[in-house]
Amino acid sequence: MGKEKNKRIYLRVSEEEKEILKSKADSCGLTMTNYILSASFDKKLIAIDQVKLFENMRGVQIEMNAIGKNINQYVKLLNMLNKVDGITPEVLKNIESMLLEYKNQQEYIYITYKNIRSMFI
Repeated sequence: MGKEKNKRIYLRVSEEEKEILKSKADSCGLTMTNYILSASFDKKLIAIDQVKLFENMRGVQIEMNAIGKNINQYVKLLNMLNKVDGITPEVLKNIESMLLEYKNQQEYIYITYKNIRSMFI
């Protein structure tokens, strides 16, 4: 289906059917053409609330920023401790734990983003 689309197919529908198709396509974030093609080729169609989706994604971004700020605070603390007393094993363990959490969150968000993006392509 990735080839150039230069052929037309005309489809006769009633006004009501057209509105239903348009509504269903909109709810999946697709054009009517892509909706009809996806349905015809048995692709999984998911109706989404795009506003709610992007609000949730914004929430994830805010959480990631908060985690990043925490890591920055630990790095500053680490630098201060290293200058004064050296670095304790407990501090290193906390930083390692936070970095691992951040890495896991990044991976989860990346996978989620790819899954969401695949719904629109």
